Amino acid sequence: ISTTCGTVTVTESQVSVVPVCSVAPTDPAVDLADAEAGITEVRVTVTWSPTDVNLNLQYEFEAEDDLIFSTGAISGDSQANVFGSPDGAFSIFWRNPANGESGLLNCAAYPGSSTPTPSQTTAPTTTDVDGDGVGDTNDNCPAVSNADQVDSDGDGDGNACDTDDDNDGFEDPIDNCPTVPNAPDQSDSDNDLIGDACDPDNTPVATATVDATATVEPTATVEATATVEPTPTSTFGPTSTPTPTPTATS
Repeated sequence: ISTTCGTVTVTESQVSVVPVCSVAPTDPAVDLADAEAGITEVRVTVTWSPTDVNLNLQYEFEAEDDLIFSTGAISGDSQANVFGSPDGAFSIFWRNPANGESGLLNCAAYPGSSTPTPSQTTAPTTTDVDGDGVGDTNDNCPAVSNADQVDSDGDGDGNACDTDDDNDGFEDPIDNCPTVPNAPDQSDSDNDLIGDACDPDNTPVATATVDATATVEPTATVEATATVEPTPTSTFGPTSTPTPTPTATS
């Protein structure tokens, strides 16, 4: 798988797993050469390399036996059974969930049975429909690009294609905490549209309290109109200039 980031290309190589099986009686006092069909219980142990890879295993014994599943098994996983036929064999189907690689092991249960066939390997799936750099077999949203693969509720569906990211029964568009479960009440103490379960500040908004019983005195009326006396109007005619008295000359 190659992922291009800007001008840098990062290449992730596919891991090829090589499983093998071994059989031994569950009773350490019994040699495998002395094991008898219908009497001796034998145990098959499956190991592989690299050992840090987890595989999904499916064990099949005889036709009347139930299948046994071991999911996320580690190297050294084992199962035991008593076969009714001397040519009984353990059939183990294995799959690497990391890349889709798979195969089949057939392990003889008793000496004289058919020789174990080598593991048949199926090429890993490398298709990536949404082009997000995560192969379809491992992509939690195969048809929606989501390179981060975030899955808040761990339900196997990535947030990018999950309509209820926290799996609390409230779909994301109406959930006031889309990635934090807060059913059934969706509490929002401060009414800020962010639920208490994901709100870092749940302090309710303070509101002023009005005392409805207080007596309010009526507002005093102030007389704003003043009486202005009219300007007196003269009833006399125009002011006359006095004529000076002549002075006698001797």
